[in-house]
Amino acid sequence: FYAGSAIKSEDLNDNFTQNLYKTQEVGSRSLSTLGGTMTGNLTLGTQADLVFEGATDDAHETTIKVVDPTADRTITFPNVTGTVVTTGDTGTVATGMIAGDAVTGAKIAVPDAELATHAVVLVKGTKGPELRLVDLNSDGVEISLQKNLDKSRSFYKVAFNNAQSSLLGDQGSGWESHVHIMDQAAVLFAFEQVGGSQQALDMAKEYAMERYAFGRQIGSYQAIKHKLADMYVAVTLAKSNCYYGAWALSSESSELPLAAATSRVSATKAFQLCAKENIQTHGGNGFTWEYDCHLFYKRSKVLSLNLGSEASWKEKLVSAMEKTNTLN
Repeated sequence: FYAGSAIKSEDLNDNFTQNLYKTQEVGSRSLSTLGGTMTGNLTLGTQADLVFEGATDDAHETTIKVVDPTADRTITFPNVTGTVVTTGDTGTVATGMIAGDAVTGAKIAVPDAELATHAVVLVKGTKGPELRLVDLNSDGVEISLQKNLDKSRSFYKVAFNNAQSSLLGDQGSGWESHVHIMDQAAVLFAFEQVGGSQQALDMAKEYAMERYAFGRQIGSYQAIKHKLADMYVAVTLAKSNCYYGAWALSSESSELPLAAATSRVSATKAFQLCAKENIQTHGGNGFTWEYDCHLFYKRSKVLSLNLGSEASWKEKLVSAMEKTNTLN
């Protein structure tokens, strides 16, 4: 799912990703959410694939006649085309495809959705994954605020109910575009994480220099020195990797998947470490709302999941290194 801020139609070309505000994938559309009705008893084996025929009438309702040697039933759904997949012996509809430009589904934890005018949604099309542009002010779109860990950033649930959309790019090519956008976003998020890491390090250093215990600065004690040193190493490494990612992004290098995963993993680890050690350096004060340590800790947790978990990006990093023969 991508929440865009005032995306203009003329920008929806190779450069449209520059207008994206936040990125998140939305789940596949499901026939079970369309509120359609099934007539008759459909008795088939588990995970049976049915090929069906149908035509759309003026009411935009498709009547599907299932073609199967063991069953001949009629199923009625609005705006449906494609292959019906049934699970179990009762013929419960599990997944499917939506015809035309209507999008149905929901995505939770969408950051800053109330600021966006349009959303670029990754959906399951008739020829594969597609990117579709949806006007968030149109009928069939509902945005509701959700609770989250980081109170300084808003997250929303965006629900689509037969919301009209327009196709971006070619049919079936949405996944490649999605992966490329995620790589670009990973570099931008990594820089935000590095900024938070640096600020957490600066806070810890300043407190260690001004706080006295047993007649001396706590920063003079070895335990605090080691914490600050580990934080500094993590931030410096993350900065270097982010510069690599920025170069790959600005030059449109083929190394972008590797650079994005590298910067994302190192920045995530750095922010989590610095936010945690900043609290430890502040001691008991770090756990109170009197200090801002908790704000950086919460933000580090949220950012570590915004584009996928650290584990998923580590897997992408290993895959990218294998493709570039870096391990050999």
